Amino acid sequence: MEEDKEFNTVQRASEGDPEAFRELVERYGDRIFSLLTGITGNRLDAEELTSDVFLKAFTHLDRFRGECRFSTWLYRIAYNRRRRPRTVEINDRQYELPDDQEEILFRETQMEYLEQALQRLAPDEKALVELFYLQKIPVHELAAVTGHTEGSIKVKLFRIRKKLAALISNRT
Repeated sequence: MEEDKEFNTVQRASEGDPEAFRELVERYGDRIFSLLTGITGNRLDAEELTSDVFLKAFTHLDRFRGECRFSTWLYRIAYNRRRRPRTVEINDRQYELPDDQEEILFRETQMEYLEQALQRLAPDEKALVELFYLQKIPVHELAAVTGHTEGSIKVKLFRIRKKLAALISNRT
């Protein structure tokens, strides 16, 4: 039912209904922004790229055939825009930590190492981490987004986990 409503909204937007397109931006804007922030490591670049993604989506709505979810189609556009040169900004993320000071220090250090390791990944690797682990996109949809097979996505995710583990263990 939700997919029918989504397709109807996309159809209305492609027919020039600005309210329908606004609904799509409101529904998916934060997800696309989050993906691009994770890839670029820079909020300003992510904002610009998010605008670019929705501009491209708006101008090419007639190409959306409903063969996949609209979110998958948008992720594909965003994924293909990831290759622009970007600057790096320090994340000011906050994490809930336990009261035990030793445990706090250990977790802060581990999170710092993880963030540093994530910054060393290639843009396509960051995109897969963001989509799979943070946005909970299933492997079959990642295959549609990236144009790779499900098997190659699973292999890439496995290799990324190994790479992150190696980068973190080299720090400790």
